[in-house]
Amino acid sequence: MLNKDEIHGILKKHKEYLQLQFHITQIGLFGSYTRDEQHKKKRC
Repeated sequence: MLNKDEIHGILKKHKEYLQLQFHITQIGLFGSYTRDEQHKKKRC
């Protein structure tokens, strides 16, 4: 499972492609990942 810093790195690495392909202006993380509370398996 990736952590917050690894995901930010991937997004930064592919930023130009994402902007050109999907016309995005902003992208980010939210929820449990921003709080470092992500889990391998989703709890119901």
